Amino acid sequence: MNFEIDDDFFDESDWPPAIGPRRDVSWRGWLLGGLLGCLTGAALAYFLDPDRGRRRRVMFADQFHRRLRVAGHWASRKQRHFSHVLESLPHRLTIRLASGVEEVDDGRLIQRIRARMGRVTRYPGAIQVAAARGRVSLSGPVLGDEVERLVKCVRSVPGVRRVVNNMRTHSRGAVVPGLQGEGGPRLNA
Repeated sequence: MNFEIDDDFFDESDWPPAIGPRRDVSWRGWLLGGLLGCLTGAALAYFLDPDRGRRRRVMFADQFHRRLRVAGHWASRKQRHFSHVLESLPHRLTIRLASGVEEVDDGRLIQRIRARMGRVTRYPGAIQVAAARGRVSLSGPVLGDEVERLVKCVRSVPGVRRVVNNMRTHSRGAVVPGLQGEGGPRLNA
């Protein structure tokens, strides 16, 4: 018995037959797989250590639960804040649409401005604030790098129509009595 093999029947380029899609495996894939294997092994050895593994697992669980609790408190605060913003939105819109600019008495306007000034300047007590029907006048000594932020902050207060800047700018506070000492912290530096 003589068998003859047809050349078209058996092609060496098709051997071994591919099972599934053909993938080219690069050295990056091998490196990534080896690195993940090493990290997994190290983590298992760390947490399953017979001497200290139980303590490490308990500490990890405690830290994880604490971080979950802190994240929950943060999310709760943000939810409360946005609910308050949404609750006040209709009132704010009706005031804005009715008059264009919110009418505020001068005393309340000065209080609002003073409350915001401490966030942008180190020496808010050195600045005098006067208001008349939405026109605000600022005077007194101020550091030069704080003037622009301060005027922008005052313009953003609801009820302010115009800001008049009569402040004296100084590069250093050491020579001006109102700008001496430890200034308060600026939150929006």
